[in-house]
Amino acid sequence: MMALADRSESRSGRLKLEAQSIRDLKSAIGIGLPKGGTGMFSNLLTYPGLNPGTCDYCHRERVANVLTSAPFLWTGHKIMRNHEDKTTKGYGASVMGVGVASGVFHSFLKTENPKLKSVFRRLDYMAVSFSTLMLLKAARIEVPRGYYKTAYLYGSLNPLAMAACNIGIMETAYLKRVAKAPELKGIHKLHSVVAAVSIGSFLLEEFKEDIPHSHAVWHCTAAMSTATAQPLLPKNTAKAS
Repeated sequence: MMALADRSESRSGRLKLEAQSIRDLKSAIGIGLPKGGTGMFSNLLTYPGLNPGTCDYCHRERVANVLTSAPFLWTGHKIMRNHEDKTTKGYGASVMGVGVASGVFHSFLKTENPKLKSVFRRLDYMAVSFSTLMLLKAARIEVPRGYYKTAYLYGSLNPLAMAACNIGIMETAYLKRVAKAPELKGIHKLHSVVAAVSIGSFLLEEFKEDIPHSHAVWHCTAAMSTATAQPLLPKNTAKAS
């Protein structure tokens, strides 16, 4: 009887340990987190609640983040100026929209008006999601039937995850384009390096939010990554000089 009780107690202990391990794993990747969690993984895997994010915790950071939103305006304006077709111009306008949304979002300190800042953060993410979708259209990248309708709907619910999906499709198409046009290898290498730094700075801020200007670095590198993806756009839409 004592041996049976010991085995039962041991089994109960293992079950408790396994349950705790599962809870720890879910917590680590964001599954089951309450709405409003600031973690990037909870935004990717669950419906992201409104929250002000981790940036703009002081005036210096806020100013840097507002100023580094400007490269999106310049990049978008350049795309609109150098192309005539409506789809590509629309993509350029959407890149400018990312700059505007980012500037508005960062104009508030994290502690000033958290609720309003949370709304603008969601709009900022939605602008990024919409712009990456417009890039797929402008570059005539093939996607599954019904993808755009799904992307518009899901992009409004979880813009960060939708943007990540769009970027993944774009990067795959870019690799295929480079394989057919070796002359693009140089700019693609630059694009890849800048994109890696951009993703790294974004992740760094999620795990270590007090590193100065990490979000500003993300702005600059993301804008440069956008600029170096222009070979995907149709050449026959460029204005004659």
